[in-house]
Amino acid sequence: MARKSNNPDMDRLPTLQADGRWHHYWTQDGRQRHVSATSQAECVMAYYQKYKDIDAGLVDVNPNTPVKVWAQQWFETYKADREMTEKSRRMYQEKLNGYILPAIGRYPLRSVTELHLQRILNDSAGMSGSHLKKLRCTMRELFGKAYDLGYIPRNPASGLELPACSERKRRSLTPQEREAFNAICAEGKHRGCLFYQTMLLCGLRPGECAALQWKHISFDRAMLHVEQAKESGCTTVKEPKTASGVRDVPIPPKLLQALKAVQGFPTAPVFPRENGTAHTDDSLRAMWTSWKRQMDRTMAFRLVEKAHAAPDDDAALLLLAIGSATANLGLDVLLFSCLGTIGPAVATLAVTGITGLLMMYLSAKELGGRMPDLVDAPFLVRFAAANAALSGLLFVLRTRLEQAGVQDWLTLLLLCAAYGVTMCALYGRRLLQDLRDISGVSQGRTAR
Repeated sequence: MARKSNNPDMDRLPTLQADGRWHHYWTQDGRQRHVSATSQAECVMAYYQKYKDIDAGLVDVNPNTPVKVWAQQWFETYKADREMTEKSRRMYQEKLNGYILPAIGRYPLRSVTELHLQRILNDSAGMSGSHLKKLRCTMRELFGKAYDLGYIPRNPASGLELPACSERKRRSLTPQEREAFNAICAEGKHRGCLFYQTMLLCGLRPGECAALQWKHISFDRAMLHVEQAKESGCTTVKEPKTASGVRDVPIPPKLLQALKAVQGFPTAPVFPRENGTAHTDDSLRAMWTSWKRQMDRTMAFRLVEKAHAAPDDDAALLLLAIGSATANLGLDVLLFSCLGTIGPAVATLAVTGITGLLMMYLSAKELGGRMPDLVDAPFLVRFAAANAALSGLLFVLRTRLEQAGVQDWLTLLLLCAAYGVTMCALYGRRLLQDLRDISGVSQGRTAR
């Protein structure tokens, strides 16, 4: 008669059965239990160990079962044998082993609260929204099934809230990127030209392009039939996830001609690898990395070409150099206001500054509208204000030097030195940048 008690003490010793082994039966948690061993002492030890394991939830799932034990049974029962991609299985394992179990794996099911699970989500704050949603989904499924089976009184994951996340926004190609894209395709040397042209012009996904075969292209009707796609994370090719994924797409004439030039056998892939086989995840990733690198290079080359664009007449460059120097250094005439009257100096300054700006404008017009940074309004205002203040300081300095009896030539030398040091401190970096710009334009012309 099996004992119906949760007391670990044995009410009777194991008995020797006809098979030559010692057996013991008892009832625990409403179920009949059994152990056997080759000796009576080993059977007693096996009883106490199994009783302890059952009480800890290691044999049967109950509220005392550790989360890591339940997670393993849940995954093997409800995920491992289901029809899902290998990528999805790895996703569940990654969320369990990387985030959930390290935090609460040793907790009994009954001890897990919503606070524990929310902390797991909060620790991943700032990561992608996709990761956070998948992590919350895994916890909801894990504890939701434990609740459905009656192991816990409520689902602690039902009210979880997503923390702040970083969303990667999708965008279309910029005009510069579109220009570089067309240039690479026109050159036709990159192995991904037809692949990415088809994606762009026909609106296909990478997996749909990778699964295309020549039998899916009707050259007579200029149509492309999409009926399958490569599954991400594996080499399986299957039907699209939704009925709307099966569709016919028109092919632009230029792309149709390019495809017809490389047409192969009906069952061969339209976009094969270099060895003729269908693309894998690794080969697609490598091709995309190479394509982005080529796009960056092409855009960089075009920017350099535009920056070095220059006229054929050297007079325009000379005009730009003289105008820039005049506009920057024309206020040197303020120095003479310290040695003579203010009126003539201001008149000379106005004429010199306007002449310099006019020369810069004409030279920039000759250079295709490229105006140096010098002529922006904020800089001119600061330039005029600083020089006005400097003029007043130099006038005061000249007066003090005259009162001190300093000779005229020494006064002129000191004033020139003070003015030069001040101008270099205020505008030296700006002047050097203008000279670099002029030098860059000249070198661009020389290179061509």
